[in-house]
Amino acid sequence: MPLKLLKEHWQNLLGTGLPTIQSWEDIQLNGALKTLPPESMELLLTNSISPIPLHKALTLLECLKKYQDERYHRHELLAFAKALVSSISNLHFGPEVGVSKPKRDARVIGAWLDEVKEMAEDLHVLKLLGDSPVSLYHADSRRMSQNP
Repeated sequence: MPLKLLKEHWQNLLGTGLPTIQSWEDIQLNGALKTLPPESMELLLTNSISPIPLHKALTLLECLKKYQDERYHRHELLAFAKALVSSISNLHFGPEVGVSKPKRDARVIGAWLDEVKEMAEDLHVLKLLGDSPVSLYHADSRRMSQNP
């Protein structure tokens, strides 16, 4: 995937495709929050994402689907998933997954865009490296002494 084309695509999304995601104040005034269906909400850890960040994330996801380009869509969804878990939600990771203090609001588009840019830069660096030899072992890391 050419880096230049990926950048052009997300810049087009920012310029024309992404709706203005409402601010906390706007949402308070009209009260219309997007949310997941009840059966989907039941799958989430309690308080793992606050209502405003969830609303903004669902709005971004709708936009990504509406303006999808098959060449980049899976990459953009992967960046969305990483941003959702790492900075939009209330999740934190220690030795195990936990829920931190609920966030009133989150920087959804910015967090997603940071991940898209990082992915584009990583892909560019990998392209510069060229082919690399790889060894693949079908083994169990818990039993290293038994592995070939």
